[in-house]
Amino acid sequence: MEPLTIILAVLAAGASGLADATAQDLYNKLKLMVVRKFDGKPDAELVLAKYQQKPEIWAEPLKAELIETGVVQDSEILRVAEELMKVVKPQETSAGKFNVQAGTIEGLAQGDGQRVQMNFGNRKNSK
Repeated sequence: MEPLTIILAVLAAGASGLADATAQDLYNKLKLMVVRKFDGKPDAELVLAKYQQKPEIWAEPLKAELIETGVVQDSEILRVAEELMKVVKPQETSAGKFNVQAGTIEGLAQGDGQRVQMNFGNRKNSK
């Protein structure tokens, strides 16, 4: 699963309430880290607050803010998000569904039932 998807999923899960104390602590830590990245961007903080109330409506604006502020490239935020996902969805995590490896990525395709063609480099298409 891509980092952006995991962060959105755990932010939505935390907003709906987490019964497990460990999960709640991790959620609070993650949210604080994200808010710190949003420092000086009141619009981003507003979008996050709105997302937590209605994730289905505010997902796209929050995605843009997470990308623009570098949240999705912050290895510590990703580590906490993955840790929280392990607590919130242990079955899927143990099956490897939420493994994220951040680094240099030239092409990425995730999900079920995809058909993808990727071309890299300066190769010329021959017809």
